[in-house]
Amino acid sequence: MSFQDIRLLGEILRHYPFSEQAIAKGQRPLLERLKISPDHRAKIMSEDMTALGLKWQIYATPIPNDLVIPAYCIPDTDFGKLNSENGNEAYKAEGIGLNEGNLIRLSKACEIGRKYFENQWPHKFKAAILNTKDHLSFIEELHWLNRWRRVSHIEYEARPFLKQECKKRVDWRFQSLGVTVNLEVKYRPRDWARTVDGSENHAVKSSYFADVPDKFPSQNPGELNLVAFSSLAPIDRSLQEEINTFLTEYNTIDGVLVWSMNSQDGRLYEIQSVSQKALIETLFTGIDQEDAAYIGQVRYQQRVSNERRALRPEEVPDYLDRTYRGI
Repeated sequence: MSFQDIRLLGEILRHYPFSEQAIAKGQRPLLERLKISPDHRAKIMSEDMTALGLKWQIYATPIPNDLVIPAYCIPDTDFGKLNSENGNEAYKAEGIGLNEGNLIRLSKACEIGRKYFENQWPHKFKAAILNTKDHLSFIEELHWLNRWRRVSHIEYEARPFLKQECKKRVDWRFQSLGVTVNLEVKYRPRDWARTVDGSENHAVKSSYFADVPDKFPSQNPGELNLVAFSSLAPIDRSLQEEINTFLTEYNTIDGVLVWSMNSQDGRLYEIQSVSQKALIETLFTGIDQEDAAYIGQVRYQQRVSNERRALRPEEVPDYLDRTYRGI
């Protein structure tokens, strides 16, 4: 199946994340709950990806308990080496967030792109979207841009510190409620192991923030320097402690925000800041219900852990019931 098939795309989005049998039994699909048109999402996603010549394969994977998770394959990533006897263990996994993308998430990214960039979308971002190594990171950058109040004056890959002779770029520079925000977004796909084995076996290290400090050599008066992470793993003590250490060491950075794609305790995001938390909370809209219902499937080699936190397929329906409650 390809991005050109609008009808099939619409059907997949209409049912997500359930099979037709589950819907016949009374399950309500996500976009129906949120009053979002699956046909509109399918149309704009098809138009945008076709315009860029994207030919990645789309498929819907049935899993137990009447769930169907649509994904698209991203070629030539570092992941997917399940049976390799050599190489880094971190790459011996495959699935959504690694070498596959979540189709619902891509459709929303297209909606965000049109919202903020109008006729410049998607061609202005063609290189980022088609880059197989950075595609998922760019999708996360778009979603983080959309989480602020009254966003305006957007610059992509901005250089906010040229006066300080720093040519490093940050992902976004924009205004929210009149406050200028310099935002660097990070996505660490190798963090999937912490979801499976827990921080007991894979503690967050300072390398989690690699290449961030050099982008913020100073602070411009009245502006916020922020870092946002999309994490495949839960927000745990290991991550919290490392963020605290990072902010203490680098005082030119006002705050760190984390969204967990695998939260099981209701804690979808966290904001840490030494002195600007109240302002950040005023500007930040939080995580919406569509993001809260994110589902990613990761397949990996047998692992040994006393702190397993990944959901088994048979546990997903109960998780969805908790997540969808109130939608």
